[in-house]
Amino acid sequence: MNGEPRAGPLGGLGEDCRVFLADGTLTSVRELMEGDLLLSADGKPSEVKDVKRYKTKCMKVVQTSMHSTAPALKPFGLMEIILSEDQEVLLKTKQRIKTMSKSNKRIIEISELREKLVKDVRIVSFVQTGSRSFPERTDIKILKDYIKRKTMTSTDGHIVWSCLLRDVAYLNKELRNSTKLLLSPISLEVPVLRRWLNTYFGYDVEMEKVKAMSWLLGFWIGDGHKRGATFSLHSEDHDVNGMLGRCAELLDMKLTIKKRQGDDGGFKAEGVLHTLDGNWNKNSPLVTCLKDLKFYENGQRDGLKSIPLSMRLESRMVREIFMAGLIDSDGCVYNDHGTVKIKIPTAFALIRDGILFIGRSLGLSVSVSFEPERQRELFCQHDTWIFHLFPGSNRAVFTSILGECSCERKRNPVKLGPCRIPLAPVTETDSSVSNMISIAFESSSCGEANVIAVHLKDPLGTFLTEQQLVCYSAGRDEKFRPSTPTEGALLGDDKNFCFSCSRAVNSKFEIVPFARRSSWCENCRKRYAVTKAICINSECRMIPSENEMKQMADSKDFSCSYCRSKVEVNMQKREPEPEPKFTRSCKSCCRRKTSRWLKLPWDKTSPERICRLCLHKFRTGTRCLNCSKLFGIQECNELMKQATVGNCIPCPRCKKPVNLIEREEFTKDSSAQELAKFNPTFQTKCLSCHESETTQWYKLPWDDSKFDRLCAKCYKRFSASKVRCYDCSKIYSKVLAEKMYRGTKVSRTVSDGTTIQGYVCDCGGIINEYCRDTTKKTERDKSTAGSCYICKTSRSTCWRKIPWDSNMEWCSTCRSRYNGTAIICTNGSCLKIPLQNELKIMRVLDTENGLYECLKCGSVAKKDCSKNCRVSKKLQVSTRVCHCCGLVDSKRWCRLPWDKSSSTEICGTCYTAFRNYKARCLNDDCGKIFGKRDIDKMSETRMIVGPDGQSSRACIKCKGATTMTR
Repeated sequence: MNGEPRAGPLGGLGEDCRVFLADGTLTSVRELMEGDLLLSADGKPSEVKDVKRYKTKCMKVVQTSMHSTAPALKPFGLMEIILSEDQEVLLKTKQRIKTMSKSNKRIIEISELREKLVKDVRIVSFVQTGSRSFPERTDIKILKDYIKRKTMTSTDGHIVWSCLLRDVAYLNKELRNSTKLLLSPISLEVPVLRRWLNTYFGYDVEMEKVKAMSWLLGFWIGDGHKRGATFSLHSEDHDVNGMLGRCAELLDMKLTIKKRQGDDGGFKAEGVLHTLDGNWNKNSPLVTCLKDLKFYENGQRDGLKSIPLSMRLESRMVREIFMAGLIDSDGCVYNDHGTVKIKIPTAFALIRDGILFIGRSLGLSVSVSFEPERQRELFCQHDTWIFHLFPGSNRAVFTSILGECSCERKRNPVKLGPCRIPLAPVTETDSSVSNMISIAFESSSCGEANVIAVHLKDPLGTFLTEQQLVCYSAGRDEKFRPSTPTEGALLGDDKNFCFSCSRAVNSKFEIVPFARRSSWCENCRKRYAVTKAICINSECRMIPSENEMKQMADSKDFSCSYCRSKVEVNMQKREPEPEPKFTRSCKSCCRRKTSRWLKLPWDKTSPERICRLCLHKFRTGTRCLNCSKLFGIQECNELMKQATVGNCIPCPRCKKPVNLIEREEFTKDSSAQELAKFNPTFQTKCLSCHESETTQWYKLPWDDSKFDRLCAKCYKRFSASKVRCYDCSKIYSKVLAEKMYRGTKVSRTVSDGTTIQGYVCDCGGIINEYCRDTTKKTERDKSTAGSCYICKTSRSTCWRKIPWDSNMEWCSTCRSRYNGTAIICTNGSCLKIPLQNELKIMRVLDTENGLYECLKCGSVAKKDCSKNCRVSKKLQVSTRVCHCCGLVDSKRWCRLPWDKSSSTEICGTCYTAFRNYKARCLNDDCGKIFGKRDIDKMSETRMIVGPDGQSSRACIKCKGATTMTR
């Protein structure tokens, strides 16, 4: 055994991890056995040699990002996994090059992979910053040859290397920040869709049908209806509508587009796909595919939309065209200063998960932000996840997706700002390393835990976890590791280096505008944009920095510091910048740079501005009346301590008075959150609890004309209980109010001569109820006195004669029960009438004669078998045309409440809205029925004069007259 190489640290995965098998299925790492085939990073199978279980120190790896979420929610889409600290992972570090002069020497610092002996007596290879000194007069060609040799083995300007997870701690701060963890795209392809199409049509379908169905599935996920082959369209979007029609023809269907009813002058339309024999959903290839491949969550029509897990392993062509269809429906594409990105919002969790795993499986960089519901005013919105897809290292895949889009503005997005052209056209690369996804990450120790080490038969083999993390075989010996972890490009021509600094070419290189046959790196391009200077020596071509140009200008010697040749300065005049419409200086802090300038909240017409930081300070509403300095919370507290006379104290900056009573609260604008002036004319003290601090002040619900106010806590308590003291205005909670009701009521005559009844308060006053019963009662709902023969009650809204004894009456409750069961107890002192639910648990004595055992007294209860009992009818969903909504599905359909003779119907939702608010549009062609949100919007609009001469609010849909007169 001594002749064999010593194995390295074992490494391993946490017990909760799952890995990909060679056929694409996920399995728990605890179920792995010898001989299993795992999926490698290049899509080939890796055979398991051995699986070991042991306990060791572990580390938690978490992806870090700038994802925007609600404060209480965890960011979505971040990779998280527990690994052994000895597990080997694949990393990527940006190669840094720096050239400087010091003590008559030329020093070149280049980050490179080096070996080092660490504390636990191990030789570890990791990225370090190496430097080499040259004499000041060294030939420039020697310096450039050194940079070429050091950078020619890099991969797209990065160093790709592998190390143990715990060895990442040996990197310095600068290199650690530029080091990313690599995730692999899924190279395995399992064509499920094409096999399904072959089975459905009964023959080997051509590739055009596969593409058509792929696009239709993506488009249906975005704009399709759950009820089947129906889509929401824009009537003037001819590119998308034409693509939809062509895909339908390829799959033996035809497209019918109709404008939505009630949308006069609008562009809303609906597209319906029918089969050639006129069927809508029956025998439709699209609907059958949606059900069979689980694009419906439960596999049934009208179910929730879902993206099945099979799309993760579909052929690359199907995944790309599926994403193109989704972008055509719900996505948009931006080209912001040369950075092209795709934006796709969704409010459904099943679609959210699908977009994430398809984007990651294609190797795209995915970023997710979150918007909670009701974040925007006057906009109905659910919880929304907003995806941004970037090309990352797979620009060929990204470009292919955009090329499959039918919409022209998404294939070629409008350029925002100056957009630079890349050095070379997008090409495919055979290197698996250069196509991987790089993510920023943090690792922290999580103590000891049980791990499972996976040994592969091939020492250089890899396998993928569920998060697509690339893991190497456990215990791999150093001799099996490649000597150069990076895959260097074959660089033998000067065109493959930057013509200025001589670093190796990467994807961020661009063509030099004044030397079209050469290219330069991003750093040199930025430096030239600032200095506009370059050495005229063809072997040097160094671009001086801004500091070097200042030194040249001071000494009036414009010569290159490397070769002493002349430096040419481009003296071309720049275009004069347009004069700003306002002063670029903050009115409060005099700051001259900020991400956003905002108008003065107290004077919107002023040309002066405040910066964004001062906007947050102004939440206190405190400012100096002279110099407009804004004070934050801590500054306000310090000013309050210094206040001696009244409420005005000197400003620390201009020594003029600061008004601490003036409070200027926030109001939300549709474009941004700005501030509006508000001068309170009330005492900032709660009338109930006498507190002087609260998040918001409210008017008195029982008398909004007074200047007294309630704090937020008391207002919320009163909204729930509606109980207060008539004298001291103390508000009681719901629990205390219930205790008060057990006492004795007292009466009292108040100052206006009216007599009120209530309970005794602690102050000796009367506690009365204010609008405790908010239900509006009609004449029909008022109860009358009587005597029920069955339940002996004395009050009921309706009295009727008993069918078998016309001398007796029963209440509406007993009559309703009897109509449902037709059973009554024969015991004269009981006479219980059971409910329909109680009938299910009653003991049957004689089915033919209808005899049961009474649940109350145990006597015989008899059923009237000749009576037809009321049966609770279960409403079924039906598709009809609603006067307000158009073609919708609803369980309930009603005639028009304002015109019962009309044959037009409205759905149950519209009927409920009209019953609650009685607000509708008087235009019969519109027929809009307004809900609570619509009424809130219309209350802010202007009044118009209707045909009958009466003023009303304008309809938000057709701008016509409505029933809203206030």
